[in-house]
Amino acid sequence: KLGKSLIVSNKAYKYLSGSDRDRLNDLYDFWSDESIDAVFCLRGGYGCLRLLDLIDFNRIKKYKKILLGFSDITILLLAFYKMCNLITFHGPLLTYKFIDKKR
Repeated sequence: KLGKSLIVSNKAYKYLSGSDRDRLNDLYDFWSDESIDAVFCLRGGYGCLRLLDLIDFNRIKKYKKILLGFSDITILLLAFYKMCNLITFHGPLLTYKFIDKKR
């Protein structure tokens, strides 16, 4: 599944995939979706630091999922570990180029 803010045509966000609130809502949608076992971040995550003060960690704690990311996603990995006692994975960087666009 892909987040709504994955591809944004609005140039106002430059190298972010949407507003902080939109990106956080994507995370919440993935995290609460019972058909999803893991959230793999598709890019390095510049802008994750901007989300830390906005994240409701009690909401995240309700679901045990895998979070995998790389580079600037590390701030989320560490926060999920510290605040929610979730095991996270610093792993391979995926990109949207791996997505089958025909679906």
